[in-house]
Amino acid sequence: YMSFSDSLLPRRLFVASNASGVWELQNLADGRSSSLALDSFGNPHIVYYCDDTQELKYSYYDGLAWNTFATSVLADSPHIALDSFNLPHISLGASTGVECLIYVYFDGINLNVQPLDCSNAGFHTSIVLDQLGLPHISYSLTDARGSNLLNYLYLPMPDLTGQWKLLAQSCRISKKGQK
Repeated sequence: YMSFSDSLLPRRLFVASNASGVWELQNLADGRSSSLALDSFGNPHIVYYCDDTQELKYSYYDGLAWNTFATSVLADSPHIALDSFNLPHISLGASTGVECLIYVYFDGINLNVQPLDCSNAGFHTSIVLDQLGLPHISYSLTDARGSNLLNYLYLPMPDLTGQWKLLAQSCRISKKGQK
């Protein structure tokens, strides 16, 4: 499988596959800047930006039909990785006056958008998931001097440590002594 766009306006997003032994080409939607991953069943999942609607779109083929979800993020360079449940995790750059690195994940119902770094960052992103399904993202950042820097970010698991507060001890007496 591969995905690509043509140079016409609006740009058309194509999916090409030789899964049947012969290359087949399908016009999926109007879109550009696509990234593709295959799920555990060999079905394609694609994230791309639609110029017409100015939305980040996520489409996947379930074996019978294409399903598409959208969120209104002005996206550049989206990159997709699938977790062990075949759900997408997406890194991208977004610009709304400030350039930001954005993390998007799909929970099976909604695309959830989380800004990560809004310090003139987030373009040329790449995302991978570790064994626990946690995202690791590389991206470019432009510093105050105008130099491009490569950054690395990972989202750790939440800290689930705690403390005992107002601990009360209660003992009881049994035939064998105090418990």
